[in-house]
Amino acid sequence: MNGKGQLISGKIIETKHSESHTGTTKQGHSAGINLPYSTKGMISVPKDGQLYHINTEEFLIRKYDKDGNDVRSLYYPFEKNILEKKDVLDEYHPNMHLVFDNAEFPDRWPALESLIIDDEHKIWISTIVEDKEIRQWYLLENSGEVLASFSWPRDSEIKIIRNSTMYDEETDPETGSKVIVGYDIDYTE
Repeated sequence: MNGKGQLISGKIIETKHSESHTGTTKQGHSAGINLPYSTKGMISVPKDGQLYHINTEEFLIRKYDKDGNDVRSLYYPFEKNILEKKDVLDEYHPNMHLVFDNAEFPDRWPALESLIIDDEHKIWISTIVEDKEIRQWYLLENSGEVLASFSWPRDSEIKIIRNSTMYDEETDPETGSKVIVGYDIDYTE
């Protein structure tokens, strides 16, 4: 779309949305959920109009130009964590467990969870790790060079990175309300 909201091209790329599942709760109500372990596609578009795409199934980042032509792909071998049905159910109220009764569970979690491109065109990727309290983040140069890796609390979601400041959404422990907190980033060792 252009700045006026008018569609100016055909389909550029196609991506996958997370899978949903419908089942019955303990009370007999029909309930639909997005399966937390389903793979999905994510797109990030920085100001220059390039497109970055991931499918959370594997650690593969694809970059496209404005016309949808493949510019570069970055692949990293990544061992995905084993998925235990019990771990998934523990995240839900016991009344919801029946909703999963006829859901299919894969053997492993997806590799990736989120994608952010900052204002310097650095690539921020979070991976799913065994410790469910954190996300493991990788900061990559646009060329694919790994600049840093760090763990970040799962209950604090990184939203945007601008002007060497990382902004994330946290829950205020006193009020329970969501707040945006900025953290200065120092790329030196």
